[in-house]
Amino acid sequence: KLILPLAISYLNEWLVGEFQMNLSLEIFLIIFCIGVIINLLVCLPVLHKILKSRTVNLLNNSFESNSSAKDSLLFIPAVLGLWGLSIWQAHSFIIGTVFTFSMLLVFAVVLLLLPFFFKAISKKLIGKQMSYPFNLNFAIALRILSRNRLSTIMTILSLSIGITLITVIGQIDSSLKSELTESKDPKPSLFMFDIQDEQMDELVSYAKEKDIPLQLPTPMIRARLLKKNGEEVKRITKEEGFQTREEEQSNRFNNRGVNLSYARDYKKSEIMIAGKPFSGTYSGEGMAEVSLEKRYAQRLKVTIGDTLTYDVMGVEVQAKVVNLRQIKWTSFNPNFFIVFQPGVLEDAPKTFLAVVDKVSFERQLEIQDLIVEKFSNISLLNVTEIITKILTLFQAMAWAIGIMSLCCIFVGQFVLYSILQSQMHKKAKDFALQKIVGLESRGIFKILFYEYFSIAAFSIVIGNLIGCSIAYLVSYLFLDGVFVFNTEYMLIFNIGTLLMAMVIIFFSFRNNYVKSVNSLFQEN
Repeated sequence: KLILPLAISYLNEWLVGEFQMNLSLEIFLIIFCIGVIINLLVCLPVLHKILKSRTVNLLNNSFESNSSAKDSLLFIPAVLGLWGLSIWQAHSFIIGTVFTFSMLLVFAVVLLLLPFFFKAISKKLIGKQMSYPFNLNFAIALRILSRNRLSTIMTILSLSIGITLITVIGQIDSSLKSELTESKDPKPSLFMFDIQDEQMDELVSYAKEKDIPLQLPTPMIRARLLKKNGEEVKRITKEEGFQTREEEQSNRFNNRGVNLSYARDYKKSEIMIAGKPFSGTYSGEGMAEVSLEKRYAQRLKVTIGDTLTYDVMGVEVQAKVVNLRQIKWTSFNPNFFIVFQPGVLEDAPKTFLAVVDKVSFERQLEIQDLIVEKFSNISLLNVTEIITKILTLFQAMAWAIGIMSLCCIFVGQFVLYSILQSQMHKKAKDFALQKIVGLESRGIFKILFYEYFSIAAFSIVIGNLIGCSIAYLVSYLFLDGVFVFNTEYMLIFNIGTLLMAMVIIFFSFRNNYVKSVNSLFQEN
């Protein structure tokens, strides 16, 4: 209730719109139901094991924690619930699946691999001297870690989830910023559209006269998809209820009008990834050739060799898909999903798009005034301002997701603190005996430090490896493979996490060890 107005005011700095200041009853009920259902699904395996246990074992606090392969099947409802909730929240089957996969990967590494790792360490230490390996303090800490596997693994799991999420956010943020601001190919400064056919030659001449670095305008023709492989495309009406983004995009691409262009060669922002180049200028015989952007082809469910029929101002134009292209959309050049070979669309009614190469801010303002004064119908967009707004909006999104991830980190640190307090409580009599025999607190602190610092280190390694892998997968699926590793971010975040863990270890130890011998013996 107190944080919501602050969040809304922060959001208004980047987005325009009306935002609800109060939580409605519907939202409250949804949150409540999700919380109850998720907890029931997560606790189902534990409840099942408790119900199977004998009453005498429960009364003696000898609950058996070992699980069989069959018991693992009880986690399937929780996984399906997480998957469905992720898709529902993201409105995307792909994004929801990637998120669920990343969480399952963390669980799989921690819950399936670490128990074998700690079990192997425990076997390795059998029969060894107490001071093996390295020194006595480290050796004792290693034995505690390997033998208290349940508490160790649960703490690592809590920390690893938060670290994974924050690592993904940091790496994707770095990749996007690098692509938008630090690309080797400079971005254009101005984007021009609504250039009429009869104005094109005059605009090019005027640009040369005024020394405006104008790239050659690109034609744009409006059309509508009629047929795929000879079959009429059915117009899909908007359905009520839940739809993923993939379904919405597929329906939109099938229903809406499209922009076509024609070209002889590929732009610098385009790469042919499949098929063959255009055979040349269309001769009028046979079927025309067309090139599609790879994701557009996937949404239309067509590939090389398929035929498409478009309605271009009342004239049907049939073409065969000869190649697929990958487009670097962050180039901010005039790029098109659909490009015909030359000789097909030149006589169709069209407008042109153009860009002005990178110039100084003062020169941008000067060019805008010149173009608007000479060609009042031409519209201009300042690409530099657009990039700045995109980065600002993404920064706001990154902050929001980062705060949620930090909450996971704090939950993990709280689990670490709780386990520390529990362990200190159990070791109270040990502390008392150690004080009586004159052992120094420094040695005891080193044991605790090695034990829980190792837990934090394990969590960081697992979270970093999985987080970077997921970030690379996301960049491959959604950012055309653009991935830049942010070393500075990783160092600052990991060092901060370790320092936070060290502070918790220090205060947990001090709060318990400073107690008198009498009070330590009275601990239960």
